[in-house]
Formats: sequence, C-alpha cells, structure tokens
Amino acid sequence: GSDKRGGHDVRDDDALERLQAGDESDLLAVDQALRRLAQISDRLREVVELHVFAGLEFSDIAACLELTERTIFRDWRKARALLQNMLVQA
Repeated sequence: GSDKRGGHDVRDDDALERLQAGDESDLLAVDQALRRLAQISDRLREVVELHVFAGLEFSDIAACLELTERTIFRDWRKARALLQNMLVQA
C-alpha cells in the first residue's frame, strides 16, 4: 500500500534539520528561501529564524511575539512546508 503513495522513494534530509544540527552546507539556499518566505509573511520568517537559528522553543517564541503557542506551532508547520517546497525547487 505504501508503494502507491511513494513509500519506496528515499527522502532527502530536510535542509532545516541539517542546519539545526550544525551543518551549514545549505546555508545559501536556506537564506534565499527565507528571503522569499519574508515576501509571503514576515512572521513566518521570524518564527523560523527564532526556532532554527536562535534555538528557541515554541513557548518562548510565543512569549516573544505575544501569540499563543498553538499559533506559533501552526506558523512553524506552514513555514517549514513552504521552505521545503522552495528548497526542492531550487
């Protein structure tokens, strides 16, 4: 059943996860994607930067931006999906 949904495909490592682990090989591509993300939403870009580069937890980001943790988590999921899409296209 998983074969018809692409279960046999090997998934590339996520560039954001590699950055969080300290691998800067995709830094230029991520920077360009973050610039494109900022054109869509500054808040999404800020959530990514605070989480990935500053290492803040969602609760800390929520406090900084005066939003709920649930909103920050939804923003993170949306931003991550957009960035992954941008990075695959690059």
